[in-house]
Amino acid sequence: MKILFFFVNDVTLNFFTKIEADLLMNHTLKKDDIYIVKDFEGNIGKSQISYLDNYHLYRNKKVFNNLIEYLEKKGANITILDYKKTDNFEPQLFDNIESLKKYTVDGYNIGMGVASTTITILRDHKVDTIKHKDFINRELRNSLDVITTINEYEHSFAPDIIYLFNGRTSIFSPIVSYCKKFNLSFRVYETTSRYNKYHLLENSIPHNIIYRRKEISDLWNDTTISLEKKEEIGINFFKGQRAGINEVEPSYIGLQKKEIDNDFIKEKEVISFFNSSIDEFAAVPGWENYIYIFNNEVEAIEDICNRYKNDTNKVFILRIHPNLKYLDNTQNRDLRKLKQLENLIIIAPESSISTYSLLDRSDKIITFGSTIGVEACYYGKPVISLGLSFYEHLDVAYMPKDKEELFSLIGEKMLPPKPKENALPYGYWFKTFGESFTNFTNGNISTKDYELTTAQKTISILLKCIDLLRWKNLKRGLKIFNPKYSIFKKIKDPI
Repeated sequence: MKILFFFVNDVTLNFFTKIEADLLMNHTLKKDDIYIVKDFEGNIGKSQISYLDNYHLYRNKKVFNNLIEYLEKKGANITILDYKKTDNFEPQLFDNIESLKKYTVDGYNIGMGVASTTITILRDHKVDTIKHKDFINRELRNSLDVITTINEYEHSFAPDIIYLFNGRTSIFSPIVSYCKKFNLSFRVYETTSRYNKYHLLENSIPHNIIYRRKEISDLWNDTTISLEKKEEIGINFFKGQRAGINEVEPSYIGLQKKEIDNDFIKEKEVISFFNSSIDEFAAVPGWENYIYIFNNEVEAIEDICNRYKNDTNKVFILRIHPNLKYLDNTQNRDLRKLKQLENLIIIAPESSISTYSLLDRSDKIITFGSTIGVEACYYGKPVISLGLSFYEHLDVAYMPKDKEELFSLIGEKMLPPKPKENALPYGYWFKTFGESFTNFTNGNISTKDYELTTAQKTISILLKCIDLLRWKNLKRGLKIFNPKYSIFKKIKDPI
């Protein structure tokens, strides 16, 4: 069997390289022919890593070489390949991010992947495409180079399986598009919420809603695990979320020690909005129109609050997602406009008020698809979801079809919550999905087999020191002393 593997040049080396090492060892043991495409010095490598510094580029290149050397000692038949260059690239200029998302070349919508990369790096779902035209054109060219690359290698040796990471950015979405166009088998790998497993998807990307929902259902319906055990694991997920236990992603709960002030909401029906950071899914295929009924979250909140502005028995609270703290982006600027609503209390993203304190005090929860929706169901709260989510098929939230149904749900005094047991399949999936690092547990490979040597570590430390002294990195560090925020809070902050 022939394997074409697109290697990732990423800053989280300890995790991503471990995934790649496990996958490559699988094919080494099967005596497959392995073709690896990599880049460490060029624009594709820099796009993958996001940080343009010599430290990461040097470190990643050396670890890659160490890994290949180890695999070849174990009998791997590996051919190292470079990315190919496309001819006659013409720079483009887009009026806005939406026109970029629609940009297509030879039937490949490369604009969506470039928009995804741009939004992710700049943390703004409405990026100024004129201001950032150079970055966008770099990524457009990268995307075309990737298509040129996979096309050449597919024709020269016809791989049986193609491996790539994530599948939504400018470097990897063209591979998915190419494979789908020519009906080629591909596998997408990603991290999970745990260090002991990784995600491996067949002919799909992690953001595919149908794939995810099937994954959740299949795991819950697995008869090899008892229902009692699955329920126990599902419950532990919700307890862990509330306790701020999270292996991989930063948890904000540890910084939220303050209870909500009951004086503001005394003897009122509390209806709480929990939003998400739009940049996470603003350029993901299948999520183009993720909000139901309304055009966006601000319009939804404004419309709902105005509908009940004369209802003195209700108070609305917006908990802005902590992932938006300290960002001066379009979403935060739009949310600040909601301060004019007299019946809306806004909890800022950097606020120390506990999310779960608000959840406990709320009579109804309105979400736009965030995880707090399924958590609120588990804690016995009626949930109204106005956005796409991986859990909506579990019947944990009300899904109004129009404004009339929405306002009917909001107006119902004793709106019953969905059964809390409906939330357990999501918790069980979150704690169990993914592939184990089999080759690391059985001793076929370990991180010591490819980590930096003593000499390589010394050089990488020197490069890191040099990079830290660059003005762009000094400016990044100086942001912590912005007088607008507490220095100590920012030092503690997980982002």
